Amino acid sequence: MLLCREINYYTVFQHRKPTRAEFDTFGNAVISILLETGWTIHSDEIEEDSEHCEIWAKNETTGQEAHAFMLFPYDEGVVTYV
Repeated sequence: MLLCREINYYTVFQHRKPTRAEFDTFGNAVISILLETGWTIHSDEIEEDSEHCEIWAKNETTGQEAHAFMLFPYDEGVVTYV
């Protein structure tokens, strides 16, 4: 799941091996998706380990400040919007 609680952003990905050779990790594939959909990455360093990846990004079309997105395993669960 890619989660940014500050802006109520939730995306659940079906994880398979990346099909394009330029993606060496799933985190890099997600970063590419963010870039292709109008986000600018503001992290100086993508912190990636076996459990999660933290990404700081800003959507240039909305003019909002940068937000922290967490990419983490989400095998089961429920997302509710309040």
